[in-house]
Amino acid sequence: YDNTVNGFVETWYDQSGNGNDATQLTASKQPKIVDGGVYLGEVDFDGVNDYLQTTNSDLCNVSELSVFSVLKPHIAQSQVVAFSCGSVVSGSTGYGGWRLNLNGYLNQAQFQTQTIGNASMTGVNDGVGGNDTLVSYVANFPDAATFTNGQAGSSTSNAKSPSNNNLFKRRFRIGCQFTYQVASFYTKPIKEIILYTSDQTANRPAIEANINNQYDIY
Repeated sequence: YDNTVNGFVETWYDQSGNGNDATQLTASKQPKIVDGGVYLGEVDFDGVNDYLQTTNSDLCNVSELSVFSVLKPHIAQSQVVAFSCGSVVSGSTGYGGWRLNLNGYLNQAQFQTQTIGNASMTGVNDGVGGNDTLVSYVANFPDAATFTNGQAGSSTSNAKSPSNNNLFKRRFRIGCQFTYQVASFYTKPIKEIILYTSDQTANRPAIEANINNQYDIY
């Protein structure tokens, strides 16, 4: 027993049975899950270069999408990406996909989408604090809405359906987004991510209740 030992995550396993595990084989880029011998119960990203990625790129070109995640929001004076599929870069036609952006200037969790070939992006958002938070996003594009701890945030009927035609760029990544390189590294812990390539609006309250029963957030 050594209470100074840190532990790091090489693989975040896909529990759906589809084998879409997110991995990081470079030791220096692996997020931490044990700190000084203490199990954190969450995956802690350092905001410098930690991230994991899947080899699956099927999550990027979707007409429906639902995302549920338990994380500690980034509320410092900058913007970082908790996870992404493809990339979102306003003003450029060379990118496309979706991301959960944490805007620390506004203390907001922002779900943003972009279609490749279109320079504009769309987003829905909700305010967040510094404690563990359940953020949810449900979309049947162009309709999309966001929720925080079970409470409605913003919604839109003009959300762009995400798309990206580059197999490498549109991989699902945890802890960053990918433009021409990995960027916008996340700075806080993430406990859970649940993704559906379908609109789970009808099931959202039950899914959120199950998650909250596990983590007792609100």
